[in-house]
Amino acid sequence: MAKELIGFKTDDRMCVQRVWKGAKMHNGENFTFEIKERLCVLATHSTGWKKELNVVEWNGNSAKLDIRDWSPDHDSMSKGVTFRINEAKKLAEALVKYFDKSEVKDETKEKVEEKVEEKVEEAEGPTDK
Repeated sequence: MAKELIGFKTDDRMCVQRVWKGAKMHNGENFTFEIKERLCVLATHSTGWKKELNVVEWNGNSAKLDIRDWSPDHDSMSKGVTFRINEAKKLAEALVKYFDKSEVKDETKEKVEEKVEEKVEEAEGPTDK
């Protein structure tokens, strides 16, 4: 069965949730997704598809960081990888260490570290001190 878009909704932030008929998860169920926030385009291919880092909610579950290729209209996607907050934090720390060893300018490294810290604090929410 070919996949068919059977519905979608858009909120005021232009986040789109699509429901697919024929697009199946590993257990044969249909799935839904909503791109909550588009963080950046990592690469643009000659086909128009883009490798993106987004915050995506899959099947109504909590949103996760997601890296995958998307068609220009975001109706089709490749296989990708998702990260929970703690996994993304470990990845970010590993990347900072990696770039620490390379010849990346110090100000770039510091900006990355600051942004990682900000995003982690946002994701973890307020803390009682």
